[in-house]
Amino acid sequence: MRERRRGGLLLVNSGACYGGGSFMAAYCGSKAFELCFAEALWAELHGHGVHVLTLVLGKTDTPAHRALLAAKGVPVPSNMASPIEVAEIGLAQLPHGPVYNWGQRNDVAGYAPSSPDTRRERILMVDRYSRSTFGEG
Repeated sequence: MRERRRGGLLLVNSGACYGGGSFMAAYCGSKAFELCFAEALWAELHGHGVHVLTLVLGKTDTPAHRALLAAKGVPVPSNMASPIEVAEIGLAQLPHGPVYNWGQRNDVAGYAPSSPDTRRERILMVDRYSRSTFGEG
């Protein structure tokens, strides 16, 4: 993709990327990794025409999620994202990476510690430092 100077990577993430919770240590850790991984890939590739986005979701209507809710006797929430919405919004937000928080504007933190716009500025600052340290490669 970098050589062709086009393409995109859409990583589907979870709000668990922003903090840990009981019974979810490995899940939260893997989602935090995914967040930082997407941000670093975006920093490395956005100047080469390759889009990278981690789409941070809340509750999503999947068969596995419905099965878990049923097993726990929890009613299905009415506000779950549908897989079709996830695909449509993810593709629409892909050029605006590296982070999109489901249902939030990019200039609002919402349930995250900071907004995607604020994160992007921080990533660019870290990227300037890493490029000055490690070179362009």
